[in-house]
Amino acid sequence: MEGETQLDNKDFKNTLKLTWLAETSQAPLTPVKCIHYDNIMTKAKLDEGDTFENYVNYASK
Repeated sequence: MEGETQLDNKDFKNTLKLTWLAETSQAPLTPVKCIHYDNIMTKAKLDEGDTFENYVNYASK
């Protein structure tokens, strides 16, 4: 996978987040599995009295 830094992009809501692991002699590379998730909630903002469990997007994977 390749990525490109875009420091001028301030549109954080539409920015994909990326985390990486470095391979060093002190810490050998660990195999990982990358999974892309869409929004994990089906409602943008929960209202008072909303039950969080009712808005979980189980099909976000």
